[in-house]
Order: sequence, then structure tokens, then C-alpha cells
Amino acid sequence: MDLGSIPNWIEAIATTGALLGTAILLRIEGARRRNEKEAKLQAQAAAISHWLERPRSEMLAIRISNSSPSPIYFATFRLLLDDAEVGTRQVAVIPPGNGQASDELNDWLAMFRTRIGEDTRIGLDMFFVDASGHQWVRNLNGRLTHVSKPVLQ
Repeated sequence: MDLGSIPNWIEAIATTGALLGTAILLRIEGARRRNEKEAKLQAQAAAISHWLERPRSEMLAIRISNSSPSPIYFATFRLLLDDAEVGTRQVAVIPPGNGQASDELNDWLAMFRTRIGEDTRIGLDMFFVDASGHQWVRNLNGRLTHVSKPVLQ
């Protein structure tokens, strides 16, 4: 039985190695491109944050930071008291800026003043659309998630 010459075997092994190496490199490059695409998609959304402050014990204030160069749209805030949703409020446009207070949102929060005690757990989720039209959720723990379908109508 003739299994071929040594040079043929070396050639076959080298060809197989080259094919495997190419497949691995293509997979690595594909992952790198997906990561770049996700980072580019997330660039504006990552620059958006919100938080609650208690400037005085009897009131709450919502602060919004949009440190991106573009506005965000249809920002919807969902207020949770002791893990139960008590209301939502939408702001059509939030321009760029850091630590902005929203009088409209703070007036809305004032409606819940009597339901908020010292031990009340308060949470605020934010749903918004970036300048590219992508929808995002920043939950009460600050986690940012891209959503493919509307969360709130």
C-alpha cells in the first residue's frame, strides 16, 4: 500500500494548517468587527445617565446627564416605590448637558411626596431613543440595554 511521499504529506499538513489558521483568523476578525459595531452603536447611549437626589428630606429631584453631542428623544421615566411601578412620565427631547434638573419631572415627582417615607425604596428607570433612532433602557441600577422593540408606548 502506497501512502505517498513525505513531501506530499508535509504539503497536505501545511495546507490543512493554513486552512485552520485562516478560519480562526476570520472568526477573530468577525468578533472584533461585531464588538466595534456594538461600541459604535452604544457610543451615545453610554453617555446618558440619570439619578435621583434628595436636596431636602421632603423632596426628590431627578438629574439627567447627556454628555453626548446630540439630544435624546422620547425619554420616558418609570418611578418605582418599594419595587412597584407608580407612574411614568415622558420628556420629548433632552438636549446635551450635565446634571440638568428637569422642572417638569421634579413637579411630577412632587405628586408622590406623600407616598415616600424615609424607608421607601425609590427606583427610576429611563427609556430613550438616541439620535440614530435606537432604543435604550437604563435601569435603576445604571445598566444600559439596547432594546429592539418599544418597551413603553
